[in-house]
Amino acid sequence: MKELDSELFSNNVTFAIEGNEHAATRLKLSLNVNNAKAAVAAMESFASMVKVLIETEVPACEAEKLIIAARSGRARTLKVSNAGVQLTREDWRNNNLSGYQLMLVITHSAYSSVTAA
Repeated sequence: MKELDSELFSNNVTFAIEGNEHAATRLKLSLNVNNAKAAVAAMESFASMVKVLIETEVPACEAEKLIIAARSGRARTLKVSNAGVQLTREDWRNNNLSGYQLMLVITHSAYSSVTAA
């Protein structure tokens, strides 16, 4: 986890990779917005991370649409070659801080069913 500000309830980013012995098959990058006052800066940081992660997998025109969605906190789904790219938003219920989570999930299907010989 990387904290993006120094507030008591700070915005943060988490990163996870899933896969098998052959390849990474799913990558998750999450932005947890706990501090609405610093949400714009947090979304800019998140969008920069999204750009780095998708630039080799997603055509430039589609990548730009996904980065714009990340900067504005909107959901978007793409399907490119062997990968699915999904950006989702979940608003937290019963939260006085207007918190939410943006999650980028890249799923690569080429190696997900490969088994060891």
